[in-house]
Amino acid sequence: MPTGGFDATRESILRCPGLRVPHAFSTRQGGVSESPFASLNLAVASSDDREKVLENRRIYTERAAFGAFPRTAHQVHGVSLNVAESAPFPAGTQGDIILTNVPGLAIGVFVADCVPLLLHAPDVAAVAAIHAGWRGTALNAARVAVAALQETYGADPRRMTAAIGPSIKGCCYPVGPEVADAMAGLPDPGACLKIDQDRWKLDLQEANRQQLEAAGLPAENVNVSGLCTHCREDLLFSYRREGARSGRLIGAIALPA
Repeated sequence: MPTGGFDATRESILRCPGLRVPHAFSTRQGGVSESPFASLNLAVASSDDREKVLENRRIYTERAAFGAFPRTAHQVHGVSLNVAESAPFPAGTQGDIILTNVPGLAIGVFVADCVPLLLHAPDVAAVAAIHAGWRGTALNAARVAVAALQETYGADPRRMTAAIGPSIKGCCYPVGPEVADAMAGLPDPGACLKIDQDRWKLDLQEANRQQLEAAGLPAENVNVSGLCTHCREDLLFSYRREGARSGRLIGAIALPA
């Protein structure tokens, strides 16, 4: 079935053909969790059985061909960032953007409707993982991450490649006027905000695509999955659809070891 231009392996790991480093967007398929978390739920903070989640993490790590489960932080819907080095993050580390230039160290973000955004800066051998819901998008998380790669490692945005993973899209994401107003700073708000039955609907993937291009990435280097988490109940978890008992997906990236 269509996966928005992203390749799906037999184990239902999604990969972006345009991203030339190890990476993997998880799906809900191929794990051991039972309903309502069936089946590849990766969130230990959920009410799912912890041992099943840990087994799901092992399965994902093996399928993604990472050396270990990706380094993550506690996400708070902002734009604070962490640089991942060899040592683990201190307990309780918060942030929605992670950078690294350590070969073989996978970094990732959890999602269940928000955008998982992966960046590769080949000129300086660095990568980034970004979690962007509407709040992070309104705070220009994508542009903050591009700027951080420039400032931290000297990366050139014109050389960067991005993959925007599955998220909720405009077909399924009604928002209030306060969210629509928060998108006013986008280069083209009308391309990601549409009126449907007197309500705004927001396409987070389009909003982040605009921000990446505004940050200097060439249009041909920005890969968009096109997959809606809310539409694809067969493939993806969605907090909007399933509520607090939704599982969690991950988007993760690493430099070659």
